[in-house]
Amino acid sequence: MSPFQIGEGETQIEVSIVFEEPYPSQHYVIVAMCNHPDFYVVLKTQREDMAFLEVVRRQAEAESFGFLSWIAVGLESGAV
Repeated sequence: MSPFQIGEGETQIEVSIVFEEPYPSQHYVIVAMCNHPDFYVVLKTQREDMAFLEVVRRQAEAESFGFLSWIAVGLESGAV
C-alpha cells in the first residue's frame, strides 16, 4: 500500500513502486487500485526493479489524498 496526495489544481500524480527484489525481465503483471472512487490508476512504465503508476483525479474539486493498493506477479529468477 502506498499513500499519495495530489496537489491543489493538479489532476494527476506519478507514484513509483520499488520492488524488494527485481524481476528477471519486464514481463510481469502489476495490478493497482485506489481506495476512493474519485481516483483511478494506470500503469505508466515498468522496469525489472520498479513500476511507475499514474493516479488520476476524476474531478478537480474531488479528494486530494488516498491510498494505492498494488500487487505484482511474475516469474522469479531462474524459473522457466
